[in-house]
Amino acid sequence: MASIEEKFELVASGHGIAVVPRGVAQVYSRPDLIYRQVLDAEPVEICVAVPENRRERRVREFAQLAAAVLREAWEEPERRDITRV
Repeated sequence: MASIEEKFELVASGHGIAVVPRGVAQVYSRPDLIYRQVLDAEPVEICVAVPENRRERRVREFAQLAAAVLREAWEEPERRDITRV
């Protein structure tokens, strides 16, 4: 499968389902698909990756901020229906 758009086309045409991160559901809102949050699934580990040779202050600050946001989201997950995002 070449892209997320292709995956969603297959789902929309009745050829399966897809499990996607919340961010993908929010970005790829479509009138022919609904999204349901899976509340009882095992948590997934999310990492921030930056090239090893990138040590500029702005890159370090971004990585620290992203890690803090992810940590906060992990500690207090939203429990809402994301049918239409």
